[in-house]
Amino acid sequence: MLSSLNSLLVAWALTLIIIVGGVTYLEMTHHSDEDPHETETNNKAGNEGNSLNAKTEDTTDNATHEDDIHQNTDPIPAETKAADPVKIDPPKAARNSLSQEVIDTLLEKTDTGNLPRVSSAGLTPFKAYAGPHPTGDTRPKIAIVITDIGLSGRRSNAAIQDTPSAITLALSPYGSVAKRWVDDARTMGHETLLMIPMEPQDYPRNDPGPLTLLTGKASARHNMQKLHEALGSMTRYIGVINHMGSRFTASSEELRPIMQELRKRGLMFVDARTSSFSRAAAIARGSSVPVAINNGYIDETLNASSIARQLTNLENRARTLGVAVGVARPYPVSVNAINAWATTLESKGFILVPISAVADRQPIR
Repeated sequence: MLSSLNSLLVAWALTLIIIVGGVTYLEMTHHSDEDPHETETNNKAGNEGNSLNAKTEDTTDNATHEDDIHQNTDPIPAETKAADPVKIDPPKAARNSLSQEVIDTLLEKTDTGNLPRVSSAGLTPFKAYAGPHPTGDTRPKIAIVITDIGLSGRRSNAAIQDTPSAITLALSPYGSVAKRWVDDARTMGHETLLMIPMEPQDYPRNDPGPLTLLTGKASARHNMQKLHEALGSMTRYIGVINHMGSRFTASSEELRPIMQELRKRGLMFVDARTSSFSRAAAIARGSSVPVAINNGYIDETLNASSIARQLTNLENRARTLGVAVGVARPYPVSVNAINAWATTLESKGFILVPISAVADRQPIR
């Protein structure tokens, strides 16, 4: 009887060892099949902050309020510090080259950096750095501006390298290695704009950063200093586009000295239309500053079907008025959708152009 009991105990123990060992083996096999890069990416995504959302305030062209529509809509966290641009070789379209001698005539050396200026021969940065586009082409024109270049290395590189050269890229004054971002963008044939942070309605809860132009308590001298600091952060851009600014762009008094300075320096202004109350385009035109107006944010909702609808809206507007302007961010879904859409334009009878090609061609309400 004892012998039989011992035999049963030994058999039970062997069975338990086999079961436990099999489970352990299956678990080890399952983990070994995971992609280590995907695991690392997921861990990184869980830890990174979303700095772009904290600094983005956009509304549609027909907005009647100034909610931050980009807040908390970005499923892909942004890097808080940009990686270096990658080396571009060979260039896709090195069509924006100027001699260093000419470039030097367009720069004013100051304590806040090299500021753009009109050359002694009357050449403006807007004209000198404008990208090529067909003259005399009567097809409806659409310009796309991708903003926030320089804040995320991976996304910025993709926007620079993968999008058509007619796409205009707007660089953040807070981006790292700004000179190299401009170099790469222009090597690939893109026009560049500089983003100018401006005060939103809910400032300081929504803060565009230390270079923000402010209303009210901020003196004109303070704003001019901040504008110069931003303008000196990089070179070889054709003009500027406001970043946020729903409160600032509604103030004609605050805008006038800024537009006068942009005119003095031979720059274009693109009104991002973060508020339907914006006076920026009207003040720019009244100051003889070349101006363009954003007609719609393409990627308010980050999915391909929504972006496609917004691009179709731009087509309809361009067909009616001759030109249309859209603004997007350098997210993969946005870049992919824009690239796919761009391949269809010629067959539809449209032409994709840099932002300089639509300057002063839009009605101002």
